Amino acid sequence: MKLGRFSRTLLKIFARLEVSTHILGVFIKKEGCLLNWLLRYFQSIDWEAIGMSVINRGFQIIASIVLLTLIYRLTVHFTHLYFDRMIQRANDPGRQKTLRDLIKNIATYIYYFMLGYSLLAIMGVPVATLVAGAGVASLAIGIGAQGLVNDTVNGFFILLEHQYDVGDNVTISNINGQIKQIGIKTTVIQGWDGSVNYIPNRNIDIVINHSREPIRVDIDLPYYADTDIEQLTYVLKARMAKVGKNDPLLVRKTQYLGPTRDANGQFIYRVRMWSDNMQEVAVQSKYYRQFTDAIKQAGIPLPEGNVYRIIEREASHDTKEKAVATHAVKKDEPKDNLPE
Repeated sequence: MKLGRFSRTLLKIFARLEVSTHILGVFIKKEGCLLNWLLRYFQSIDWEAIGMSVINRGFQIIASIVLLTLIYRLTVHFTHLYFDRMIQRANDPGRQKTLRDLIKNIATYIYYFMLGYSLLAIMGVPVATLVAGAGVASLAIGIGAQGLVNDTVNGFFILLEHQYDVGDNVTISNINGQIKQIGIKTTVIQGWDGSVNYIPNRNIDIVINHSREPIRVDIDLPYYADTDIEQLTYVLKARMAKVGKNDPLLVRKTQYLGPTRDANGQFIYRVRMWSDNMQEVAVQSKYYRQFTDAIKQAGIPLPEGNVYRIIEREASHDTKEKAVATHAVKKDEPKDNLPE
């Protein structure tokens, strides 16, 4: 009985070994066939033609990059050359700078578009077919590019209406600064603190341009209530005739508006001037110094800060007035502290 079981077990083992050997043989045979197929496939490939195609397309890609880059650089160079000469001759250099930057901006967009299209076409990608057949993709791109279209259209009307040019001082969207660049998509403003602000053209609705007309400069000169206004006016006009004649900082005739009061009630003599854009600080500094110097040389006293001039009346037959004291009082100091 035991011998019979052992015999059956051995027969099963040998049977399994026979099956495994058969499977192994079939696998080796198939592997050989696969290797032979791969060998025949690679032998059938025209490697020389592929190599020549790669070399030709590589040469075309290099030639396209070089040619397009050369055309782009020449366009930018001649654009700068032409508009730099126009800027020297033109009465409105800001407009010429705007057109120069705009043409450069458009040339840059065209350059990158043509470069990408050429590379895809050389590599065999059917760009025109893809663009024509991508209906849903085109719709999605159109919706996504709606902001770009709005930027471009608004930028076109900004240039057409001549709202501002490069170099103008403007206020746009509560941003004060100088226009550094105008593109078909964005406008670049450099703030007075040095920050650079990029504003999409579609967000530009209200523009305040500070550079189109002369800037008003008011010079307020404090004086005492008993100052001779006619003498003060004569002194100011005399100094103005001496230092302000043919001054390039001034663009209009100086106006002597005369006496008025400031917000604190101080008597002031106002002189109004007009300067070019970005010159108002220089005008304010120069002529305030000149006017105060002329007043001091004429012996006319000038108040310092908020000043109350105290006048004592003498009891006499002709009731003369005589100034006996001058006290400088701080803005928030009560007047009850003044000496009587």
